[in-house]
Amino acid sequence: MRINKRELAISILLYEVYGEREVNIEDVIGILRSRLCFTRRTALSIIKRLRKTNFITVKVREDSIKVYINNPLESLKRILGGYIEKRSSKCLT
Repeated sequence: MRINKRELAISILLYEVYGEREVNIEDVIGILRSRLCFTRRTALSIIKRLRKTNFITVKVREDSIKVYINNPLESLKRILGGYIEKRSSKCLT
């Protein structure tokens, strides 16, 4: 999946604020709303996209939803590894 500049910048911001730890999803939405002036709906859309690209991991518990912030550099390495693999296979054929 492709990552755009907005999601990359947000993942770096969340990593700077929280580090590699679990936080409540409402705290993440609050950061996106207060610092970047996103609506709640846009913030949830961004969280969904970050989850699909493995920048965050979402864990649903009985009483709350927790978000684990992954290291953006490690996530980028995974994305670039897949890209390089696809490109090299095209060169071989």
